[in-house]
Amino acid sequence: MWDDARRAFVLRVRRLPAIDAAHPLRGLTIAVDPGHPPAGSTGPTGLYEGDAVFPVGLKLVELLRERGANPVITRTSLAAVGLAERGVQSRRANAHAFISIHLNALPDGVNPFTTNGTSTLFYHNASEPLARDVQRALQVRFGLRDLGVHYQNLAVARPSWYPSALAEGLFVIVPEQEAAMRDEGFQLKYAEALLEGLEQYFRRLAMSQRERTP
Repeated sequence: MWDDARRAFVLRVRRLPAIDAAHPLRGLTIAVDPGHPPAGSTGPTGLYEGDAVFPVGLKLVELLRERGANPVITRTSLAAVGLAERGVQSRRANAHAFISIHLNALPDGVNPFTTNGTSTLFYHNASEPLARDVQRALQVRFGLRDLGVHYQNLAVARPSWYPSALAEGLFVIVPEQEAAMRDEGFQLKYAEALLEGLEQYFRRLAMSQRERTP
C-alpha cells in the first residue's frame, strides 16, 4: 500500500493464522459487509437491496461469534457507508477474510426469469478459493441456477490483503426471491450459507498447514 504520511510504498507480509480444523473460525477476525447503500437494486414491491441484506449481515455476525470468531461489520445501520471506508475498516481490524453480501439484478430488456441464479465474485486471484467455497455453500442452501464464480473489479476488494468474496445470493428483482428476503428464516439461511463457506475455506487451510508440518 502507499503511505501518504511517509511518502513510501509499504509491503506487509503476513503468515497464515494458526487454524484449528475442528473449529476453523475460532480466533479469526472476519469482516462482514452488508452491501449498499449507496446505490443498490430494488425489488418489484420496493424492497431495497441494502435494507434486505443488512439483517443477513447481523445474523452472520452472531453466527461467527458463536463459532469463536471476532466479526467486524462494516455498517451498523441502514445509513450509507462509502466503498473505500468499508475496506479501510476491514484493514484496520486486520481481518483474516472479508465477505460482502448482495442481491443481484439485471438491466432493462433482460428476462430475469430465465437468467437468475446464484453467483460469487472475487478480485484478487488468491480470493478465488474462498469465493468457490461460498458459492458451493449457497448452491446447496438455495438450490438456484449456478451462475458461477467470476472475477470482477470490486472496489471493496481491491485494497485488501485478505481473501475477499462478494456473494450475489439471489435476484431481488424476482418476486419470489424478493419475498424470501423479507423472511427472517430465509435471512438466516443466507447467513448460514456464508458461514459454511467461510468454515470450509479455513478448514482446508488448516488441513494444508497440517500437511506441511514435518
